[in-house]
Amino acid sequence: MSPPPKRARRVPRPASGSVALRTDAGTRLSLPMGPEMQRAAMVWSYVVRNRQRWLAQEGAREQQAERARRHLQVLGLAQGDLEALERARVVEVSIPYRGEAVGWEGRVLPWESLLSAATRRRRPGPLVVVRRLERVEGKAARVAPATQPAMVVESAPGDLAEVFDFDLERRLVEASLRPRRLEIVESPDAAALTARIAAAEPSIVHVAGLDAREGWELFDLPDPGQGEGFLLAGPSGQPAVASPTELARIVTAGKRKPRLLVCSFGSSAARIAALAVAEGCEAALGFQDELDEALMEAFLADFYAAWRLTEGEALRSFEAALSALRGRASLTGAGLVLWSASPLLPSSREAAFVMPAPRPARKGTARDLIGVEARPLPRLNYALLHNDRDLFDSFRLLNYSGGRIEDVSVEVVLHAGSESLPYRARLDLEGPVTELRGRVRVPLTSALARSVREAVHTTLQVTVSWRGEVAYSDTHRVTLLPADEWRDDDRDRLWLPSFVLPRDPGVERIVTAAERYLRVLRDDASAGFDGYQSRNPDAADPHAGVDAQAQALWSAIAHDLGLAYVNPPPTYTPESQRLRTPTQVLAGRKGTCIDLALLLAACFESVDIYPVLFLAEGHAFPGYWRGSEAHAVFERVERPEAEGPPDEATAPGQRVAWQIRRDGHREVLARVDAGELVPLEAVALTRRGSFREARALGLERLRGGERFEAMVDVVLARRNGVTPVPIREDEA
Repeated sequence: MSPPPKRARRVPRPASGSVALRTDAGTRLSLPMGPEMQRAAMVWSYVVRNRQRWLAQEGAREQQAERARRHLQVLGLAQGDLEALERARVVEVSIPYRGEAVGWEGRVLPWESLLSAATRRRRPGPLVVVRRLERVEGKAARVAPATQPAMVVESAPGDLAEVFDFDLERRLVEASLRPRRLEIVESPDAAALTARIAAAEPSIVHVAGLDAREGWELFDLPDPGQGEGFLLAGPSGQPAVASPTELARIVTAGKRKPRLLVCSFGSSAARIAALAVAEGCEAALGFQDELDEALMEAFLADFYAAWRLTEGEALRSFEAALSALRGRASLTGAGLVLWSASPLLPSSREAAFVMPAPRPARKGTARDLIGVEARPLPRLNYALLHNDRDLFDSFRLLNYSGGRIEDVSVEVVLHAGSESLPYRARLDLEGPVTELRGRVRVPLTSALARSVREAVHTTLQVTVSWRGEVAYSDTHRVTLLPADEWRDDDRDRLWLPSFVLPRDPGVERIVTAAERYLRVLRDDASAGFDGYQSRNPDAADPHAGVDAQAQALWSAIAHDLGLAYVNPPPTYTPESQRLRTPTQVLAGRKGTCIDLALLLAACFESVDIYPVLFLAEGHAFPGYWRGSEAHAVFERVERPEAEGPPDEATAPGQRVAWQIRRDGHREVLARVDAGELVPLEAVALTRRGSFREARALGLERLRGGERFEAMVDVVLARRNGVTPVPIREDEA
């Protein structure tokens, strides 16, 4: 039971060991740091990083709002204090700094999300939250004058240079900020970057690249361990992790420190941006977690434009950029963080700066005024098209005009055999970045797309023009994959639930055969499959009835069908596998590990038991939730409150609602250990292994017998529009 809320003590400045909240309406509050704030920092870091699970559910958002209010009350805010925060337009959070290991909770806690969630019920408009780092010890830093150059650091060392190109981002920064001089530093190592910054003493440093977590997740670079980090070039020229402390000292290497550091990469707010201010930067922008690349660039372009127009007023620039971005997308939980060494709130209430209305575009050719980044997915499969998903890894139009560009024409044509599948649109470019990736869709009517049996090389034509002038035209080679082919990579594994086919005739056959096993297990001649309705809250194990249904399905497959293990069918695409439907598995009496996992998952889903799929390196196996209540808790992102600062293991993040990536391995194990989630080794079916043995082997696999890659939750995928692919007649 939570202790009763305490009345917050109002003080003009935060005492040592406390965080001060100050609003534009004059309210001043103080919250003590310590164990309660540490727990709140752990919980809310976790909630924000996993916001994809609950973000689309209004009920879950309300629950998070109530949770935020409870946490603030435990920290010391009374009801009247919360009401005062609801009336605020801006809240400045002041956090004392004595060292990185001291008071980490005040810096790590995602105040932007916590305060916005707690006040959303009655707040008339958006809340802007900024942070001040009070450098308790040391003299004020000398700051470079505004006339000093701006510097853009573009870090894609080694093999990353083949994947990342910062040309468009650089042009966007230059067009929005319009610095007197812009220095570009490409893929430096730590020593080279230190020397360049020490010599130039730039007023603004814009750092673009990858954080250490992304390098680990996407490119199998070394596990970064605790905290944040950034990829610079190492001794061999390949990526190496610069720690937050190291990067902060690099960007402040000059005798005069930057007025502004901008971290144009994820996971940069809690440590990198904060430590940069601690080392002497006047202000720093960072991101609490991952943010869509196009939204990040749009925000930064608006921020730089406002910075130029307000002559470097950080708060008003931040407000203006947030306001412009909110007009284009939801920012709930996005974690845009502005740190400052000086108080940002004026002594008197001041109107927010409003970006001027877009002017007509200045003169220039289409290529001068419009930048285009078009990177189609190199491989397209039917499951991706079936689920109405993007054809592009990135497709953005960048507006360099400083105004409004009207009547831009966009055409995308996917060639499929003798057919052409077109997308055409005309639009106006009002902001600095227009994201098209989520808009482009092609008709799902091609007979070739449905019936292709082997990979087919084809082309995707992209053309962008304005006033009869072509700004961009290119033909990209893409590959159409067979309808039953699935790629086990970071992108395509998301669509694995589309191959869970609960309405396949083979599944119905298994369920019918399993009914007699269920009657024996329950010792009830009338027993049938009823999913979670079998839960008995008065029993010693309320979920034993669910386990009995899972065991009955297992027994029918293991003892009645006589399946054998078989190697995957041949493919001609790296990391790809051809998947068999349940009907095909039963007809051939054979399957791979993933075929068997999909078969069991389809059986579970057909009887209303929530399945999951565990993906390890080179292996797949299924599992199921023992209760819908446990699944609901998982969906709301509720977990035991842990001690200590959040690290890569305790604060995982999600790109989509239904996939837990490898940095969430600890959470998955916690759900299993709590008796909420059951892993099964499906390959045991091929040797008629027992259900108990399958559970033991599944747990062994999950605990580290093979490298964990992801857990895919089929029910959450369904709730987010990922549906089974149509079953062809020749497979029924």
